[in-house]
Formats: sequence, structure tokens, C-alpha cells
Amino acid sequence: MSSSIPSDPSLVLGNVIDLDRIRWLQDIAQAEAPQNLAQEQLDSMILASRNLEAIYTEMANMKVDEEDLEKIGDEQEKLRKEMSKAAVELGNATIAATSITRQLRSQRGQNQINFAPNSPLDWTASQIKKLAIANDSMSMDVQYFRNEDNKQGSGSHAQTISSFVMDATKGANTLNSNKNTGKSARENVTKQTQNHRIEGTIVITANCTHRNAQIIDPFVMDPVKALGTWNEMFPDDPLETRSADMFRIALDPEARARSAGKNVMQILSGASYGSSFVGMVHILEAEKTDTSQKAEALADDLKDAFTNALATREQAGDYGV
Repeated sequence: MSSSIPSDPSLVLGNVIDLDRIRWLQDIAQAEAPQNLAQEQLDSMILASRNLEAIYTEMANMKVDEEDLEKIGDEQEKLRKEMSKAAVELGNATIAATSITRQLRSQRGQNQINFAPNSPLDWTASQIKKLAIANDSMSMDVQYFRNEDNKQGSGSHAQTISSFVMDATKGANTLNSNKNTGKSARENVTKQTQNHRIEGTIVITANCTHRNAQIIDPFVMDPVKALGTWNEMFPDDPLETRSADMFRIALDPEARARSAGKNVMQILSGASYGSSFVGMVHILEAEKTDTSQKAEALADDLKDAFTNALATREQAGDYGV
């Protein structure tokens, strides 16, 4: 399971944003922080356990003293106990984080369809540049899923993998694309299990963040669009749109002071991006069966071969095969 980064499809580069949504994402990230930390600790212990196992095998092949091997074995046993504790802590942190995030998402409601005022940006005068100001990172996970023969059949195998893929890629996708990724994985596995006898499937997932961020520079606003957007966002605090009124306010300090309020229009001027990868390796079930028909066919082939060989040697004056 990889660490997740909360996202919201309403956050679009160049659009007006609602700071409440940013605070909502911060609350979700804070709620998931203990779970992500527990996951990282467990992953590091699993990696250390595999390294110790490789060291033990290498030392055993090199005929190291049994006393030294026992010390490595003792360290492995201690690490297994710590791994068990870390797994329990991860389970508790996951339950707590899931409960909190469920409440936060239910309070916010659906976020697939959103309404926002028109962007005040002058797109013809502004430019979008790529700058290496973000962070490159990658987290991977590999799991093997055995295709058990049960009443649910291949559908159960496909659903298990789909759930894993959705959970593993939730940090790199929005909710809608995350569901599409899980659906695509389920359809792929279902197709393979229908056309082949699948023993199991290895699923490889990776989440990445990219160093190159997109920044609007120069950032040029259209004055007319900016006034319209402001008045749409704050109908109780409208700005004058007539040239004479704006000129009068600009020259009158008291009028400027009266027009200055607490309302602020926030615009998203930069964004960093991430991506995800899902790969699957299907293990085919190989069976070798010798039926009576195959045995009889093999016997007939041998009989014909011996007959032809005997006839050839007979004509040559020899005997036997």
C-alpha cells in the first residue's frame, strides 16, 4: 500500500479556488498521516527482513560457523516480532484513518461536478511554463494473488485485484480516474481468466510525483473578466464596473478605504503533477496428461517406425534393428 496524496478535481490551473477545499484536503492528509507513517515503517522492516534472509543464505553457502549463523537467526526472529507489532499498529491506524476520512468526505459531499466562476485570467497574454521546482518521488508495491478454485470463480479473482489496484493508486488519481483504473484491471483479469487457465497474477503498482511543475508566468488578468468574477463570487460586496465610478474611487482615499473589505479572490497559478503505473503478470497453469489415446497413437508410430526400419535392413541383407 502506498502513501496517498489527497486530490480534488475542482482544483484547475488558472481557475478561482475555494480555500475551504484546500483546508479540507489538509484535514484528510493529516488524518491519513499516521497510517502512511505506519505503512512506511512496516515496509522498511519487510525490506530489512529480506536483506537479513539473503545475508543468512549467503553466509550459509560460504560455510560460516553455526554460532554466527545462529546470531543472524536470532536477529531475524527479533525482527519478525517487531514486524508483527508494526502490522498491528498499521491495522489500527488504517481503521482510525478510514473512519475519519469517511466522515470528512461525507461532510463535503460529491466533488465530481462543480460550479466555479469564470477564470479572470487573460489566456492570450499569459503563458504556462514548466519549471523544475517540485519533487521527484516514487513508491512501488508488488503483490501475488493466487486464483483459487471456488464458487465465485474468475470473478472473485478479478474483483480482488481490482480492489487492490484502486487502493494502491488512490494517491495518484482523482476518484473518477481511480475507479476507471480499477475497472480496467478487473476487465483485463476477467478476459485473461476466461481465455486461459490462470494459476495466479503478480500485480505491480507504482505512484510517482514529477519534478516539473506548471506555472503561469506571466500572470495577466483581464480587468473586465476579473470584475465580473468578483461580483459573481461576492454579490454582497460588488465592485463598480462603470469607468466613471472606478475613476472616482481611485482618486478618493476614503472611497478606497470603504471599498476595501475582507473578501479575497484566490486563483491557482501553479500545479505539480503525478502519475501511476499498473502492471500484471499472469501465471499460466501448465498441465501434462497422458491419455490412453495418446499412448495408443505413440505405440502405432513406434510400430510403423520399427516396420520400416526392419524392411530397410532386410533389403540390405541385415537383420535386427
